[in-house]
Amino acid sequence: DLIDHGLLRWAYEELIAFGGMKIDDVKRFETEFNRYGLLQKAYAKLIKDGGLSFANIEDVKSDLIDHGLLRWAYKELIKDGDPTFADKEDVRSELDEYGLLRRAYVNLIDNGIAFGLLEFRNIERFKAEFDRFGLLEFAYEKLIQDGVWEIKEIGSVDEDLSKFGLLKVAYAKKIEDQALRFTTIGAVEQNLSHHGLLQWAYEQMVKKSNFDIESIRSAAARLYEYNLLKKAYAKLIKCEEFGIDNIKNDKRVESDLKKYNLLQWAYEQVVKEGRPSIENIRSVVADLRKYNLLRKAYANLIKRGDLSIENIRLVIADLHEYNLLRKAYAKLIGRGDLTIENMNDVKTDLEKYDLVTWAYGRLESNKSI
Repeated sequence: DLIDHGLLRWAYEELIAFGGMKIDDVKRFETEFNRYGLLQKAYAKLIKDGGLSFANIEDVKSDLIDHGLLRWAYKELIKDGDPTFADKEDVRSELDEYGLLRRAYVNLIDNGIAFGLLEFRNIERFKAEFDRFGLLEFAYEKLIQDGVWEIKEIGSVDEDLSKFGLLKVAYAKKIEDQALRFTTIGAVEQNLSHHGLLQWAYEQMVKKSNFDIESIRSAAARLYEYNLLKKAYAKLIKCEEFGIDNIKNDKRVESDLKKYNLLQWAYEQVVKEGRPSIENIRSVVADLRKYNLLRKAYANLIKRGDLSIENIRLVIADLHEYNLLRKAYAKLIGRGDLTIENMNDVKTDLEKYDLVTWAYGRLESNKSI
């Protein structure tokens, strides 16, 4: 019926455009497609739909050769981003013959990494060819940015990376990804040292804060050697992962800080950040007093409003000594934390500091009276 009405070519065109063909379908209708000049269109659609790739082109290779379409098919597959030619020696040879191999290798570098066809571990098999086409540096750049690779793999390509000025870039990527840390650097420490990058790596890790207290301890000697230990602890203190608890409760940390003459500095930083609680301060009163930091620690507590009447009673002698008792009571009144019930307990002190009238005024405004 389609032939009678002159619609067969149109029907084939529509079916090709609709898609869903397999290689066997194209082979089955090869003569018809060729008669109507649709064979190339059929193969193009097959490639676009993923039905034809370098992996299965062998099935129709002789047909493509017969119709003078093999070079065209290879070109389309490369354009489509198919990198699977990498495992086929004969296909690579034909691509070279057709002047398509460089373009194919660019495709392999762009798309083969995601397929696991190109890695640091197997780049050696393509290295001579990449070098021949001036693609080796490009391949390493892409692998560094897009590849899934472990730090220890750098050792197999470090000389090439160094030659192209990419070794630092590779290590920086792993530091950025937090794969290279104080606890993992041992695997490549010798390599970094060989290329004069060891201190730089430690500096970058400190800069990126790729560490916790435990890992600082494991790298303390190196950090001290490169004058980075103080900076590393400062980073921890600033991001609230380090405080008086860590100094006092972990004797190893306290020991390290003493060993590197950083104990006083650490207390200064913790107090400066203003986070010690009343419990923290009481646990290290002797040290804070020794380093002239106790007044500042109490002042910060008052400023933050973290002193209750109960806490004031615990440290009343110290507050009196540092002339901070009036401030502590004033903060309590200002925050509305003084009640009828607890006011009598401190009335003598309030009278002494001329705070009684203000305290009653606050109670009245809070409808407590």
